[in-house]
Amino acid sequence: MLAARLATAVVLIAGLLAALFYLPSVWLKLVIGAVVALAAFEWGRLCRLDAYRYAGLLVAAYGIALWIRSDVVFALAAAFWVVAVPFWLWRGVEARQARLLAAAGLFVLIPAGLAVVALPAAAGLARARADLGRRYGGLLRRQPVGTPQARAVDQPVKDVGGRCRRAARDPELRYHLRSIRAATG
Repeated sequence: MLAARLATAVVLIAGLLAALFYLPSVWLKLVIGAVVALAAFEWGRLCRLDAYRYAGLLVAAYGIALWIRSDVVFALAAAFWVVAVPFWLWRGVEARQARLLAAAGLFVLIPAGLAVVALPAAAGLARARADLGRRYGGLLRRQPVGTPQARAVDQPVKDVGGRCRRAARDPELRYHLRSIRAATG
């Protein structure tokens, strides 16, 4: 039994990592939407609701959440976990509270799906910064004496500016700078 669960976990983790690193953004959102639908179906069955209707409702909520700022969704989920859950646990969770359990599913499943969709953007930002540092970090940094880079850096300041202007015209650098601005702005 444990071996089957471990094998299932390995396959699911491999599939998630493959989706995160290789799928385009639109396809990743669709795959995560399907995962949210399956999770909502199970959540609806646990709450003794119409599981198909509940899954459809949560997939629609996931689609709407993709169009609004995810910060708002994450703030609502954080407020749910900080304010509502401790009070609810203090009073006691009962199976007859199906509507409250269904609302909890909304605050658990939707932010989880949005967080997974946001992962590649964060990884792409780190990758873009590392690439920029590797390719253009030596423009203004002093290189070891005697190398061609050191002779270029030791030239007058106007030449360093010229090299920076030439580097700024590089389309790949401009693409990375735009992606960093979009991710941090």
